[in-house]
Amino acid sequence: LRLPYTAQWNVTLERGLSADSAISVGYVGSSGQRLMRREGALEPFQNVPRLVLATNNGQSSYHSLQVHYRTRDMRGLQGTVSWTWAHTIDNGSWDSAAYVMFPGSDSNADRGPANFDVRQSFQAALTYDLGRSRLPWSRNWVLSGTMRARTGFPVDLVTVDQPFGLGFD
Repeated sequence: LRLPYTAQWNVTLERGLSADSAISVGYVGSSGQRLMRREGALEPFQNVPRLVLATNNGQSSYHSLQVHYRTRDMRGLQGTVSWTWAHTIDNGSWDSAAYVMFPGSDSNADRGPANFDVRQSFQAALTYDLGRSRLPWSRNWVLSGTMRARTGFPVDLVTVDQPFGLGFD
């Protein structure tokens, strides 16, 4: 086995919209090569594993667009909002799975969305200083809230090991 490696890169542009707010747009990517992957061969005319090997045939990639807006002290309101679109692709997300290799098959045939691929993610956090509302009871009080929403994980509908496609061992 050879040593696996990962390369990562990113580019971000940021612009101030006013003295108290800014927006940034960024790209983040990574690539994993020679990752550990278990591969096996089946016993002829049976569905039982004959041989299972650890190989360096695993690969992964990640690409994302990230947008972030933040404001501070705008009449007592501070906040941040971010949205990410991402795509994670690999050929072997499950550490415990053994991928069946047939003669002449290629490990890239298993390439597809990773089990942990989350395509979109949205987060927001706001804080409002109630002391600026001129109500006598509101001094030294702050109202804050957070929100997070994201798409779900992909579900593998055709699997033998995990009947629900959840990847739990």
